[in-house]
Amino acid sequence: MNINSIDQEKQIEKIENLIQANPQLFDIKRKKGQNDSPICDIIRSDSVNDFVSFATKNNISYSSIVQPSVFETNSFLIKHRPTLIEYSVFVGSIEIFKFLYNKNVEINPSIWLYAVHSQKLDLIQLFEEYFLPKEQETYQLCLFESIKCHHNELAHYFLNKCELNSNESNDLTSKIIKSYN
Repeated sequence: MNINSIDQEKQIEKIENLIQANPQLFDIKRKKGQNDSPICDIIRSDSVNDFVSFATKNNISYSSIVQPSVFETNSFLIKHRPTLIEYSVFVGSIEIFKFLYNKNVEINPSIWLYAVHSQKLDLIQLFEEYFLPKEQETYQLCLFESIKCHHNELAHYFLNKCELNSNESNDLTSKIIKSYN
């Protein structure tokens, strides 16, 4: 028996227990489609005081990875298993992001893609102004991701930031078309 099957068995048992204990709560969480962990709820509320209190009380490292939830329906989050800082950016929790940044939590370049999912232009502009390097490749990846997510306002923003010559524009167009095939 491998680790994945043990994890799956634990998840199935957790779901069965929740259904038996409170079928209405299970249905509410299922319809909500978000990670149901308390730390994720706090991050979504963008309450730094609650975040610090909960993390301290539960001995949660600020660099932790968000634990998967059977209720999470966003394929990007399921695929990428975000850290707390990445999750805060994904849900647009600017205050918790700033707090974690000030605590020197490591930031990976992939944070830009989480920002695209937040659909918060002010967060992206905050990155540009204070936190992270701006590179053409980064803008192109963000443009691609915003198009995939149908975030048109952000797509226009990144398109204006990209300095594409006609060959690069054609290459990017080809990549976008291939991703939908």
